Amino acid sequence: METRRLRYFVRIADAGSINRAAHEIGIAQPALSQQLAVLEAELGAKLFVRTHGGVTLTDAGMRLYARAHDVLRQIDRIAEEVGDAARAVEGRIAIGMPPTLAPTLGAGLIEGLVESHPRLRLHVAEAWSNVLVEQLRNGIIEMAVLPNLPPSADVETTPLFREPLLLATPMDMVPPLDDPARLAALPWIVNQLPNMMRAVTTAWFVARDCEPRVVAEVDSLGLLVRLIVRGTGVTIVPRSAVRVPEAEGRVRLWPLDPPIFRTVHLCTRSERSRSPAATAVEAKLRALAPDFGETDIGASYTP
Repeated sequence: METRRLRYFVRIADAGSINRAAHEIGIAQPALSQQLAVLEAELGAKLFVRTHGGVTLTDAGMRLYARAHDVLRQIDRIAEEVGDAARAVEGRIAIGMPPTLAPTLGAGLIEGLVESHPRLRLHVAEAWSNVLVEQLRNGIIEMAVLPNLPPSADVETTPLFREPLLLATPMDMVPPLDDPARLAALPWIVNQLPNMMRAVTTAWFVARDCEPRVVAEVDSLGLLVRLIVRGTGVTIVPRSAVRVPEAEGRVRLWPLDPPIFRTVHLCTRSERSRSPAATAVEAKLRALAPDFGETDIGASYTP
């Protein structure tokens, strides 16, 4: 039963006439009659008896009328309370994200919050994880979305999703995935240390007794993608990092064997209480998380 039809029913009963109710509501009389017929079909009962002067309630109609006012008042109260809660989420909140997430997850977060909480001003700070951890601890930002951050006493971490790390190559390249030594001999473009992606890349090859041939260190994700597209080199990236327009259809992704994953966490300072704004941000992040990776990952740190 739609709330709209229930409101139409009450207006007809109060007006004593379908024509008068249609005029008050501002819709055509045949359209209102059709909505009433749908309501009666849903309930399996006639609600009005047509008379020369208009309509009167049947026994079923009187029972519904007695309950309809209470139902509609409750619905209006819920809408008012939810609206008040949404309006209460206001002010400014700063959240940090690494370059591999800011263009995609950050964009979705801003778009969602602008629609649901228009009085909230979100500041997204983009930097590498080691910088964001320090900004979080120093109070420069209130929250951060960070990959593979180990637990610590002063930072509270909540896992959001787990996503694979993939080899990114130009579209026309077929890398020797079954030969780590030949793979390491390709031109590699990596981030400058300290950096999680650089550490993961190095560790993957060290475990196979070889070392990647690094031809350039790049801290800009946009530049890194452009270099891969142009065939300058290869790299390992999270899947979400290449969901940007400049990479779609121009960068080819290959799974590694064995696979590598990163777990992305929502991080806050342990001593801070959660504000309504922070709660709204976390709720939106959790709504977006399934689009980025596996969310059923438990509560523990996953390296």
